[in-house]
Amino acid sequence: RHFDYRIAQGTLPFAGSSQRALGGDIRMASNESKQAGIAELLALVDAWPPVSLTLLNQPAPASSLTWTIEFVAHDLPFTNTDWWRYLAEIEYGSDGYHHIAAKLWQPDGKLAAISRQTVTVFA
Repeated sequence: RHFDYRIAQGTLPFAGSSQRALGGDIRMASNESKQAGIAELLALVDAWPPVSLTLLNQPAPASSLTWTIEFVAHDLPFTNTDWWRYLAEIEYGSDGYHHIAAKLWQPDGKLAAISRQTVTVFA
């Protein structure tokens, strides 16, 4: 409702996927285009579900234990309605815990943000 997605890698949550990655293109679904800032970058990264949920066959409780994000782009001549590229990958998973690394690229292909998240799934 608030974002438009074009999934290019992985699947939607609860699809029982064997892929340990989720990504594609994302933009804000807004009639009002404005220059993207840090708040918009944060929203574009946070809008994606954790890759962990795509591995499940049915809904189950899950929680972020840790989340860090680094903004490496300082010049953002793009808008919130431009298409941005996102990719998250499970680097390691065991006993219901997953360590996920993600990146967000600007519409011109330059890296904009790096995210790390630890997710636990109670299933």
